[in-house]
Amino acid sequence: MSPKQDKSGTNGIENKLRAANKDDLNANVLPSDIDVPDGGYGWFVLLAFVLYNFCTWGANSGYAIYLAYYLDKNTFAGGDKLDYAAIGGLAFSGGLLFAPVITWLYHVSSVQVIIGLGILLQGAALLLAAFSTTLWELYLTQGVLISFGLASILIPSITLIPLWFRKKRSLASGIGTAGSGLGGIVFSLGMQSIIERKSVKWALIAQCVICTSLSVIALTLTRTRTQSTSQHKKYKFKLLDWDVLSNFGV
Repeated sequence: MSPKQDKSGTNGIENKLRAANKDDLNANVLPSDIDVPDGGYGWFVLLAFVLYNFCTWGANSGYAIYLAYYLDKNTFAGGDKLDYAAIGGLAFSGGLLFAPVITWLYHVSSVQVIIGLGILLQGAALLLAAFSTTLWELYLTQGVLISFGLASILIPSITLIPLWFRKKRSLASGIGTAGSGLGGIVFSLGMQSIIERKSVKWALIAQCVICTSLSVIALTLTRTRTQSTSQHKKYKFKLLDWDVLSNFGV
């Protein structure tokens, strides 16, 4: 056999191996994973993402209004600036500490279920905070409970945009994130006006109604384009995969 024939034969084998590997990869890829519409119903999902950010990061940005009121009026006996700052910090970060748990939960159920749970928690937190009379109640409602509500809405909603946008993903993400800034302006000005005209109680109730209503609208618009991963999916957690001992890179 000549060197030329040997070389062509080797190239033929390599091409066949590449084709076989390509077929194996394609067999494991779903059309929904590679067919990203970059629009269509994705614009409604983007609207939902805007509303989620508006009602979570945006609404919670208005906490400074409540902080100023609590400090000025000495609303809760024994409360000082450190307590109210801690409550605001819990609202922003408390639930996010459990992000791995929330991520696991929406993988074994669905994005809509976890976001729906978050909407309920957020609404309950704001409503209960409106009727809080002691400092520890405010810690539990406007601090701990609302933080889990925000995290349960925010973390799953972040996964929505990549499912619907590829080439326009940066644009869509930017528009969605703008909802946070818009919410910060609206809730800061709006809740301040209600506090001056009515009371902090009615400001919290109004925020509860607005956030819950808009979030429910967003939830009805939410679509994921992927099947639920909860169908008999078994998770295995390993510190060490013993297969590494049988693979010596030969």
